[in-house]
Amino acid sequence: MEKHVTTEEKRLYQKEIKKYITFFRKSYERAHLQIDISGLSVKQAAARIKEALEMFDNKVR
Repeated sequence: MEKHVTTEEKRLYQKEIKKYITFFRKSYERAHLQIDISGLSVKQAAARIKEALEMFDNKVR
């Protein structure tokens, strides 16, 4: 879906996005496991996450 926004709306959206990034950055930095899935298909991302979780689980045990 494409939506045309005014300059003012764009500024407000960017302000909201920055708030979300700041909020989630704190949670992300505290995470015990971080997995980069950018650029992967759904199946590839699922496989990478599964593999990382299995490795993490083996280390914790």
